[in-house]
Amino acid sequence: MPFVKGKSGNPRGGKKRSPVLAEVEELARQIAPEAIDRLKHWLKNDDGRISVKAAEVLLNRGFGTPSQTIATTVTNIRYVIDASEPAKDVDTWASEHKPH
Repeated sequence: MPFVKGKSGNPRGGKKRSPVLAEVEELARQIAPEAIDRLKHWLKNDDGRISVKAAEVLLNRGFGTPSQTIATTVTNIRYVIDASEPAKDVDTWASEHKPH
């Protein structure tokens, strides 16, 4: 659908939040400065476990959680068959269509 100037592409708007969720979000916003001050307090703690956790929470809130790399090995290989030209036999087809 082409863009029409002056007309919303989403006339019904976004998904509506429940009133309870909106209230919880508002309460969280109200106490956020106090929570950050408390984390800053724990950031200066002599116990490394506590100060590192406080730093982690602050950094994750400010920059988002870091993305994780997942290493995997593929063991189930699937073939896509182009049936436009039939092979002489299965072995011939398999030798011509080895995975990369």
